[in-house]
Amino acid sequence: MSRTKIWESLENKLALAFSIPVLIVEIAYWAAAIEVSTGGCCVNWPCSPPAHFLPWPWAPYVCVEVEAPLSPIDSSICFLAVTGAFILVIIAEVWLAAWIGKRLGQWIERRRAEGES
Repeated sequence: MSRTKIWESLENKLALAFSIPVLIVEIAYWAAAIEVSTGGCCVNWPCSPPAHFLPWPWAPYVCVEVEAPLSPIDSSICFLAVTGAFILVIIAEVWLAAWIGKRLGQWIERRRAEGES
């Protein structure tokens, strides 16, 4: 199959259309998460108000030096950011988005074929 034939398929177009935005958002999110977790300690935030990772990584600009515990979710995200394992999360989410786009394209093509016959 030539390159032009590959991109004529709706399922491949949708796989790309679903995976590219997910990849862009994932890269931006994990860049912000790495910036927030630069201290490398995933047990306590070194100040209050505490930073957080959901819905988007955020750290206060001015804070009082008090240790605030991390939630289990924040701790997990911090661990992924510090160890670099977030790359596996990016790969899995982009693959899932591409798979959903491909399956949706196959479903649309099948419905079109049924409608034509």
